[in-house]
Amino acid sequence: MNIPPLACDNCGTEGWRYRRGLCGPCALTADLRAVLDNGDGAIRPELLPFFEGFRTMTNPRAGIQWIHRLHVHQMLRTLADPATPITHETLDEMSPWRSVTYLRDLLMLHGVLPRADRHLILFQRWLRDALTAVSDPDHRQVTTRFATWHVLHRLRRFAERGPVTGKQTDSVRIEVRQAIAFLSWLSQRDRELPNCGQADIDAWYAGAYTARRRTHAFLRWAMRAKLMSRMTLPHQPTTNPAPISQHQRLAVLRRLLTDEEIPCSPGSRPPWCCSTPSH
Repeated sequence: MNIPPLACDNCGTEGWRYRRGLCGPCALTADLRAVLDNGDGAIRPELLPFFEGFRTMTNPRAGIQWIHRLHVHQMLRTLADPATPITHETLDEMSPWRSVTYLRDLLMLHGVLPRADRHLILFQRWLRDALTAVSDPDHRQVTTRFATWHVLHRLRRFAERGPVTGKQTDSVRIEVRQAIAFLSWLSQRDRELPNCGQADIDAWYAGAYTARRRTHAFLRWAMRAKLMSRMTLPHQPTTNPAPISQHQRLAVLRRLLTDEEIPCSPGSRPPWCCSTPSH
């Protein structure tokens, strides 16, 4: 039996209707128009490019589900208010950050927001939260100065030459975390930066140099800023030595097997050793 095709009551397109006689694109358009209503039954002009672009997405069902998430609905309602400036700073105050990032990308894609460096913005948001979590006000102040005048300054120089990468922001996140951790550790020793001594520096790095070597950036900055006395920072090579070639490896093994002048302790003598142990 042939089933007659269904048609959208709004646009007449034949196909499956999503709800109340509407196809998916028309249902998405209706929902998006409602959530972006500025209170006068219209959409503020700044958001029209986003409205036109989003409602024509290839998967309207996913779009409908996304805008009906409570936090997304609230973000869109906030932007629909003519009293709210549509700026990167406005989005910085919204959460959760993953949905904010997706919305920001859409707004930049459709020209509603000016292009901005995505990874730099994400780092700035992370940094704000990380600094807020520092309970000691003096530590927070010092870390904020370090992050502002050293870390962010360096990232912005990178951004001038090209997009900041995730690897670059991951690296500076470690520097900030290490700065926070060092100040907390120093405080537990009843010390602060002005009376930090060489013994404290050596104790911090002892036994955990590889994990803590990223503290170098903070300590060098603190010394340049005259927040602490000049100290010697330890340096240890962290790269693995170059592997020997197969030819070199065979030569070493051959010498171990044939060179009788190589000393061999009785306790470690292999069973195939040709010499007999002395008694």
